[in-house]
Amino acid sequence: FVWHQKIQMARTGSIDASTLVLGDSQTMSGILPGVLAARTNQSVYNMGLPAMQPEGLEAMRFFLPGDSRRVILNIDPFSLFESPVYEVFASYYKQELARYDQDGVIERPRLVGRTAGLWLHQLLLHVPAYRLHYDLYPLIGPGERALSEFPFSRVRKEPGSLTPATYEAYLAQAPGTGELVDRRMQQNARLRQLLSERDGFWTWKKYDDPTVCESRPELQRLEGLPLYAYPDRPAAVRLWRKIQERMNNSGADNVVEKINISHARAETTHAPVVYARMDAIIADLIDGLPNVRAIPLPPEELTGGADHFHDLTHLSYCGARVYTEWLAGEL
Repeated sequence: FVWHQKIQMARTGSIDASTLVLGDSQTMSGILPGVLAARTNQSVYNMGLPAMQPEGLEAMRFFLPGDSRRVILNIDPFSLFESPVYEVFASYYKQELARYDQDGVIERPRLVGRTAGLWLHQLLLHVPAYRLHYDLYPLIGPGERALSEFPFSRVRKEPGSLTPATYEAYLAQAPGTGELVDRRMQQNARLRQLLSERDGFWTWKKYDDPTVCESRPELQRLEGLPLYAYPDRPAAVRLWRKIQERMNNSGADNVVEKINISHARAETTHAPVVYARMDAIIADLIDGLPNVRAIPLPPEELTGGADHFHDLTHLSYCGARVYTEWLAGEL
């Protein structure tokens, strides 16, 4: 739904801001337009989108506002390396861009190629039931996923839990389709309100009062693949360079920035090694581009408060306020 809402605004020319913020969900949850606008005396819109990759920004270049005086671009490990977030974009979110290719404007090869899945998807669009599902899910699907909880696809395959008995029990207590649609429409109405009130800012998966920041002692050490183990993704580097070159020629003040991850995640994923690797790549990306500048990663203690992170990766409203104030000073 977030993709649908923001792309619709961009395509209809509803985004009128002197400063445009681009990036993924870290960006969407990390930069408060109201705070930045007050500090810089420029209107700001946060165009951050979940799992955004350079392929997505390249495809969106046709309808993003082109007259911004400043563009702030977030590059992080999840959009530079071959990470699980890239896989989410490649397998799911790129369909949100593909849906706007009815007039052939978007170059679909930029959306990670014409895969067999995309060919099948285009073929199935001629099936009325599939087309109805495709047209409805941005409106009634949850803010961060499509119709994954509808009766025909809502089984949660937890190891050892999917037996005929547990499946029947689940269906017996699961909400019906009508109830689920109503719940999702209410949720998305709330999300539309939050995005509108804060110019595109949204704390990831938080639907209650966004200004309330709770201490999160449960943010413990993260187990799993360290960030430094993410392989290089040369296609991403090439596209980021192409995007930087276009930004350099736009006449705007172009800024590349990075947002901290939580201390709990940084501690177990060797984040300093990753960001040093990123700094070297970004320096090469903007080399020879006088109208593009990079801002260093903020000091870790800046967002070290107990209520500064909503989860392991995304800042809370309070953390975003602190970071945005610091970013405004760096601009």
